[in-house]
Amino acid sequence: MPGEVKTHLHRLKDSREISAVKQFGNSFPNKIMVLITQANGLRYHRVACISSRAVGGAVQRNRCRRRIRSRVQVLAGEQVIGRDVLFIARRALLDAPPMEVDRVIRSLLEKADLLNND
Repeated sequence: MPGEVKTHLHRLKDSREISAVKQFGNSFPNKIMVLITQANGLRYHRVACISSRAVGGAVQRNRCRRRIRSRVQVLAGEQVIGRDVLFIARRALLDAPPMEVDRVIRSLLEKADLLNND
C-alpha cells in the first residue's frame, strides 16, 4: 500500500517460548484467528503466527501464516513494545477476504490494548 511505513518485525521462533505464551498469555478469540499475548520484558515486541493441521495441508497452513504476517507487518510501527504476540490461524482464514483479515487483526490488537494511542 502506498505511503505505509513498515518497520522491522521481530519474530518469536523458539517453540518453548511460543508454548509459554499459549499457556500463560491472555487470549482474544475471533472466528478466523486467535490472538494470545504476554509481556516479554524486552524493548521490542515479538510476533509468531501458527496454524495447526486442522487448517489444512502445508500449502494452506503456510498461506494463512503469510497472510497474517504481511498484515501485522504493516501495523508493526503502531504496536506497543514489550509484548509477545501469538496469532493462531483458524480454517475460516483461508476464505476470508483481505479487508476482513485487516479488520480482524486491527480489532484483536485493539481489544488486547496492543496499539499505541498516539
